Amino acid sequence: MTPAKVRARFYWSMRLTLAGLAVQLVSLFGLHHPLGFMLFSGVGATLVVVGVLIFIGSLLSLVRRPESGEEGG
Repeated sequence: MTPAKVRARFYWSMRLTLAGLAVQLVSLFGLHHPLGFMLFSGVGATLVVVGVLIFIGSLLSLVRRPESGEEGG
């Protein structure tokens, strides 16, 4: 995977994680309704988990050995 693709995946993981944390913060302090918990756990936690999974996938793509066709030399 090229460095530009890895960087883009890192940025997407950061954006999704921050969006999830923002949703959780708003639903924790701004909504005093039973559906606020659904927003907190359903939407916020899902965004955070997807962001973390993309981050882990990006890290694994950096440490794995290149295949025979991907070597530049």
